[in-house]
Amino acid sequence: MKTTTLLFSFLLCVVQSSAQDIRAATFQWVDNNSGVLIENILKLYVDSTLDSHRNSVLVTFDGVDKVLYLNSSEPVEPNIICHTFKNTLFYAGPGMYTHFIEIPFRVGQLSNFDLIENISLKLQPILIIGSFGYNSTPLCNNLQSNITQSANGAIYTPNFTDSEGDSLVFTLSNCDGSGYYIPTGCTINSATGVITANPPAPGLYAFCTKVEEYRFGVVISTTYTDMVMQIDNVTIVSQVSESTGLSLSPNVLLCNDLITVHAQGKAFLQVFNASGKMVLQRDIYDGNRIDLNVDPGVYMYVLQGDNGLGVVRGKIVVL
Repeated sequence: MKTTTLLFSFLLCVVQSSAQDIRAATFQWVDNNSGVLIENILKLYVDSTLDSHRNSVLVTFDGVDKVLYLNSSEPVEPNIICHTFKNTLFYAGPGMYTHFIEIPFRVGQLSNFDLIENISLKLQPILIIGSFGYNSTPLCNNLQSNITQSANGAIYTPNFTDSEGDSLVFTLSNCDGSGYYIPTGCTINSATGVITANPPAPGLYAFCTKVEEYRFGVVISTTYTDMVMQIDNVTIVSQVSESTGLSLSPNVLLCNDLITVHAQGKAFLQVFNASGKMVLQRDIYDGNRIDLNVDPGVYMYVLQGDNGLGVVRGKIVVL
């Protein structure tokens, strides 16, 4: 019997460094057919070159600290490792359990945040212990694989499993972080969870998927996955502006051409290559002309006004 609402406050128990290594995360509860002893499972996908080597994770819910211990680690893609943390915890019978999970050190240089460094990853799952029989929540096992690049963006096809065969409904939700936005041209299939992404500019993007689990027409859990997705190609050359006082031109140019920046006073320019690596960052003033000094390719830029006032994001194509 189960209806559960979980919202985790999550702290790291052992962190050897503050490297920004987290690329994705998902959480699951597995009922052992008791309705009160429930296995808590957290999967963290990390950049292996930045791995903080956590041995355990501290979880706080209902004012009580609990520890999830490192259970296994396995490579899932080149330079990506999935760490699985587990512990079986006691839940005091039917009811709603509210938790909140915060994982510091999300990978940086994300295109759909106003700030691109020192962002936490947060999950807000909901588990209900009620009158619906035993229930294990759905889990996605391929958060950093099964991403297909094309000339029209990228597609991520998830692999969700639910042991009871309950119905799942998928929606895109906001990631936690300063100025996060779901880019135009990015959608999710509500029946399959497939994310189709063709944003205005290439880069590394974060997406949070809300997964509602239904039984007999009633929601019995709400879980979340949070992942980053590299998008190498898009079909349009555009700029997204929140301030008419900022602009950059041209955004299609030859290797030796200069770009011109217009700003009301001082601005800060950052340019990233297709893999999300920063290739230029500079304070800049109105009318400045800059040689990017980069190879031909597609680049994404963020132009931010002084004191955070106004931001322009877009793509630069170097021929």
